[in-house]
Amino acid sequence: MVSGCRGLVVRGWGLGVRGWWLVVRGWLLVVRGWLSGVGCQGLVVRGWLSGVRGWGLVLRDW
Repeated sequence: MVSGCRGLVVRGWGLGVRGWWLVVRGWLLVVRGWLSGVGCQGLVVRGWLSGVRGWGLVLRDW
């Protein structure tokens, strides 16, 4: 895990609109945190790749 990264983990609910919504929402929040200097770039990629299939974890940065 990347140090200094805080947030809530959201699990995708499979292939579907809900899964995509969670992925997009989480991805945008993590990107915003990274731009602020949190340093979650690696988690952004991991969440996006796992989210494409509808499964996996997306880190939601606060």
